Amino acid sequence: MTVPNVLGFILSNLSPPERLHATAIVCEQQQQRVSSSPQARDDCLGALKRELSDSISLNLRLYRVATGQRPVRAARILQRLQLLQELYLGTLRCLSHSCDFNQLKSSAKTILNLWQIAARNG
Repeated sequence: MTVPNVLGFILSNLSPPERLHATAIVCEQQQQRVSSSPQARDDCLGALKRELSDSISLNLRLYRVATGQRPVRAARILQRLQLLQELYLGTLRCLSHSCDFNQLKSSAKTILNLWQIAARNG
């Protein structure tokens, strides 16, 4: 059993916003290690980018269903999509420049909070 396998198992049992936030936390923690390599940083950012792509796809599907039927819900989903887009663009900037992992983690936490509020309010 390896750390990546255990981490993959844990992440697979989380909801999409929890998985996104957890991936951002793992990336930040990995970057803080002195022995962290540029390849490990890029791999982690790649994983975060994949999580973001999945979340964007999911929210686009939810938005299409909610549009016309539930305008308030559609507006909440649109707000999440905008934040997901900003985080995605931030991840792309990180892949080509220096990166503020704390900001990425904070953005992912904001998205998680919005998603949880929307889930409670239906």
